[in-house]
Amino acid sequence: MEIDTLTSDELARRAFFVHPPQPASRLLIAHPADSVFLGFAQHLSVPVFWDYRRLANPHICICGMSGSGKSYAIKTFITRASLLWDTSALIIDWTGEYAPWVRAAGGAVFELGDGNRGINIMELGGATPAVRLRQIANALCMLGGILDGREKITLELALAETYRKFGFILEKKAPSNRRMPTLKDVLVALRRRKGRDLPLEDAIGRLAAPGMDFLCKKEAIGISDVLSGRLVAVDLSGLPTDELRSLAGLTILQLLKEKMRSGSIDEARLRHFVVADEAWKIAQDERSDLVAIVREGRKYNFSLIVASQNPNDMSKTVLANAGTVLVFRLIETGMKKYLEECLGYSQLLSKKLEGLPVGQAIAYFAFKEGAGGSSAFILARIEGEEPLMMWRIGGDGMEVSMESAEFRRRLFSLGLTAPQVAEVDGLFEKNSYRVVASALVGKLLKFGFAKSAAISFLREIGLHDTQIANAFSENRGNEAGTLVITDG
Repeated sequence: MEIDTLTSDELARRAFFVHPPQPASRLLIAHPADSVFLGFAQHLSVPVFWDYRRLANPHICICGMSGSGKSYAIKTFITRASLLWDTSALIIDWTGEYAPWVRAAGGAVFELGDGNRGINIMELGGATPAVRLRQIANALCMLGGILDGREKITLELALAETYRKFGFILEKKAPSNRRMPTLKDVLVALRRRKGRDLPLEDAIGRLAAPGMDFLCKKEAIGISDVLSGRLVAVDLSGLPTDELRSLAGLTILQLLKEKMRSGSIDEARLRHFVVADEAWKIAQDERSDLVAIVREGRKYNFSLIVASQNPNDMSKTVLANAGTVLVFRLIETGMKKYLEECLGYSQLLSKKLEGLPVGQAIAYFAFKEGAGGSSAFILARIEGEEPLMMWRIGGDGMEVSMESAEFRRRLFSLGLTAPQVAEVDGLFEKNSYRVVASALVGKLLKFGFAKSAAISFLREIGLHDTQIANAFSENRGNEAGTLVITDG
């Protein structure tokens, strides 16, 4: 037997027993009936449960490149939290990504911009007019191009004048049924002032102009409306500009914050989750209410979930103060370095970001003071909660519906491979979970299935022969004549 002499440095380089750091198991394991199960830690396969009572605050940041598992993690999380704690969820949906899922799960979707639907930025949400006018001025300065300090003062004076004109006392809360002014009324007040500020008038005038006045609606979607359901998405994708989407999203957060402030605070009970995905404009600026909510921790009695493909789009304050951070796959060096600086985790973890498979993440938990243990570790994968998702196949004015998991099972029974099933998944997701029968026929034929097998499958899922014949005809463009379906 030959024995080698090794220095400690050489032994370290060989790293027989080196693994990424991980919190003590007692911090990760909680009662499954009162905490959200996320998955298993990569080292020793310790089950990981999310318990906001053990953390500095209930707010969550999620980042990672497209397709890495962010949206799936969010949907899993709010589904399980609702079942455990009877919580509600409000999704501020910048791109319309969540709207189909919310509808399929039985939730409500409010589409701003659709049929000229909008909100009223002058709504109070439980705040006094004095508080609300400062919030409005800050939002317009931050996102509306009103950058001059003198202009901000002028705007606040016009806002105060407008509230008074409608019978409000600035330092007192008003009944929720009181008629609210809009930015159009503020524009009138600005135009009446001596020493008129034309650039300021132009900035407010753009937001009050026909076709752009989505923040000036008298018959508006209110904060009480969006808090009225268990699962609600406010779809901002129909608004025509980034400026309007950001102002609308920030307004909803401001009003929600005031609604929470005005109610009773029960820190022992988490009642709401609010998701802001790709809200980069309102997550960057230190003046943003989103940043204030994360900084001030538990005060508002809801958990704010902020997600982005690019961590640089999040303020360092947001990342450093969130009680939970989940980082999925990232490749760009600058993004990885930014996270390493914000969270202070090891280079060993940072180097692993580029190679993380879909669903795997670096998790960072800010445990309460005195809890001890390393805060960052690798979560082997998000163990997903598949919500009830109905897929619809239509044609000839009729359609059939089937739960997505059952539909996938039948595709596998037909003989499709996993990549082929994933391609069909993508077809449904791209088209808001409804496809015409001819598109499905096209996929089956592309995969090499015989017409007879495709016909049998379409019959099995409930399509009538006339629908099937028309689907084949539409797919072929009628260039080969009419398909005749027989019982044989």
